[in-house]
Amino acid sequence: MTPRSPFVLASFVAVFIGVWIFVLASTHNRQDFQIATVLDTPRTMPEFELIDEDGAAFTRDRLLGQWTLLFAGFTHCADVCPSTLALLGNVKSRLAQSHPGASFQTVFLSVDPARDQPAALAKYVRYFDPEFVGVTGAKTQVDRVCSSLGLYYAKSPGPTDDSYTMDHTAAIVVIDPQARARAYFVVPKNPQAMASDLAFLMSV
Repeated sequence: MTPRSPFVLASFVAVFIGVWIFVLASTHNRQDFQIATVLDTPRTMPEFELIDEDGAAFTRDRLLGQWTLLFAGFTHCADVCPSTLALLGNVKSRLAQSHPGASFQTVFLSVDPARDQPAALAKYVRYFDPEFVGVTGAKTQVDRVCSSLGLYYAKSPGPTDDSYTMDHTAAIVVIDPQARARAYFVVPKNPQAMASDLAFLMSV
């Protein structure tokens, strides 16, 4: 992994702090959860229009009727994104084993639509799990979703025009069947604790 400039590191820290402040402003401690940060008041997501890894429309309607874990990143990410998607696959397996009736869809939201076209997203997300969904879209639509969830990202220039990277929030958002943000998982993310918290959240 190439060294990051102080500006890039500062930006990434700011991104993390931003989402943490967003979450803390809306929550209090819940004794029933191990690591999830649960919102006192769920945040309803606005209407939006993205596209999925098959080129089909992905709108708010596709969040309705099921639980969703959403993570924002980009396919050229060297560390946080692949490790998080692998973690989500682990959580999915653990939840299926411990609570067969509980399930969720995993959505990877690319904040790099210029490079992450549907074909690239399909190859990327299906490497981790054939059922994972990859979505992206016009920057205005990506910004609309990220803003509603308190997720932040910023483009960090590289030595050439196409070698840039994206600094982004590392939080995982738990979205309920009414398309409302209900909880967040931030660092550290333990798969067993996440599965346990999800099972409890889905049951209340």
